[in-house]
Amino acid sequence: MPWLRLGQRPALLNDGLLDRRAKIGLVVALAFIALIKQANALPATLFGYDTSEPWSRFVGTIVLATAAVVPCAVTYEVIAPLLRSSLGKGGIPPRPCG
Repeated sequence: MPWLRLGQRPALLNDGLLDRRAKIGLVVALAFIALIKQANALPATLFGYDTSEPWSRFVGTIVLATAAVVPCAVTYEVIAPLLRSSLGKGGIPPRPCG
């Protein structure tokens, strides 16, 4: 039967510019760049240590700021496609009317 197709149909609308592997690579690259930026700023941060603050709290703040980099990169990669798809489908107008 020639009218019966058992394969996948081609996508009518392609919202994603990158496949899953490329997206994961992009998230890893963004997180790596942000971690390098934090490491580059570490000497200036350590120089700004105020002795009235406990050392453990100061180091904890640095560690938390560094650890927060990865969730920020992941959040960007989750939200950006949602915004792109809603802009393309007319959910959010790209510019105000008028």
